[in-house]
Amino acid sequence: MLGPDGVCNIFCDIVSGRYPALESVEMANSIRRWRNSGHDQFPPFIRRIVADVVVGTRERDEHWISLTKAEYDVPDHVLRDNINHGDDNVLLALLIHLTRRAVRTGSWTPFILARLTQIDICNTRPVLRFDFCSLWNEIAQEAWKGGADSTSVRILRELRHAYIELHRGTDAAPTAFSARTFFYNPILADPRSYRICDVPHEQTLGISIG
Repeated sequence: MLGPDGVCNIFCDIVSGRYPALESVEMANSIRRWRNSGHDQFPPFIRRIVADVVVGTRERDEHWISLTKAEYDVPDHVLRDNINHGDDNVLLALLIHLTRRAVRTGSWTPFILARLTQIDICNTRPVLRFDFCSLWNEIAQEAWKGGADSTSVRILRELRHAYIELHRGTDAAPTAFSARTFFYNPILADPRSYRICDVPHEQTLGISIG
């Protein structure tokens, strides 16, 4: 009845937050079926809406796990091993998993990684923060070898807010840019603008050694 343009307008309204009540696991599962409609303009909206639901839903029940596994092909244990530790922990575990896949395949949806960095990373489990820093260092080292605006640099640009927050006040904090730096600022395409985390793990992760 609405045609492709009408459906896209509805998707735009959902993405813009006009219909926040619609952002539920049930709705996300329903609109995922529209990917098989044959309209190429639908999938970007669908990925965006599903990501908002995965991040924004507070009830991490079996329905949420089922949706997240189906959308991101993530192993069951990645979610279940962290879900009881709180929202930020399970989302950081998901971010690490999807980032590793992005590095391995060179393919990812930029918005997804950036959306998953909107967590309180400083209050997540030390083991996850350690994994995040180790992964960041691997990508940064590849970025230095790959040159400006390489795949590694583009991934770091998506992850930078989580890194900045976790390293605030440490010697590993970025100096070439800040959390307010515009996404398309040329400095973010420069691999040397990304620092390596060389802060002792006990300090970075907040582990007591006394």
